[in-house]
Amino acid sequence: MVFLNLKKRLILFSSLAATLIIISSALATNASQGSIEASINKLNSSVKEERVAAARHLAGVKSERATEGLVQALDNSDREVREIAVDALAGRVNNDEVGTRAVEGLVHALDNSSTSVRRKAVNGLSSSSSERATEGLIHALDSSDEDVARSAVDSLARRVHGSDSSDRAVEGLIHALDNEQFQVRKAAVLGLRDANTSRSRDGLKHALNDSDERIRQMAKEALHQ
Repeated sequence: MVFLNLKKRLILFSSLAATLIIISSALATNASQGSIEASINKLNSSVKEERVAAARHLAGVKSERATEGLVQALDNSDREVREIAVDALAGRVNNDEVGTRAVEGLVHALDNSSTSVRRKAVNGLSSSSSERATEGLIHALDSSDEDVARSAVDSLARRVHGSDSSDRAVEGLIHALDNEQFQVRKAAVLGLRDANTSRSRDGLKHALNDSDERIRQMAKEALHQ
């Protein structure tokens, strides 16, 4: 009898403990969600320190809502806030839960007024092998910032093999042949040479008409390899 009473007490205790854990977890979740919403609201604070602190808090939380807040922060008037946001999004591009949204945010950041934000965005997209990231890199080829366009073409050149978007990467490299920057066109020719497909060879033939003799020579040599 004593043993049965003790067993019942242990079962009751275990049940109460499990209930308390569930309640504590729910309270912690609600508190966390509340802090995320508070940080999102403070992104529009008139005090710079509060805006920066809010962005840093969101950067430390890898939830869907925090990621949305970071995407929103890309349009903040404060460049430091935008840089924190783009860095955080770049670190999430391969996250199973928020990677897709992070990539979309980085694509949006390619048109940011800040040079540093645009460069961080293209570098972040280079870390993702998704088709959407590839499309973003193709968009970045038209950037007036040579470093952005160069980073994009280099990343596309690395995708011509073993990538789900290798065909689009080749198309991007062909598009880059019309870029006004010599270094971008050079990287495009080298990438097309390495692709070694019928479509990439079409691109190399197009490069034979380039205005720069160096590009024409590289294309000629690539076609004869």
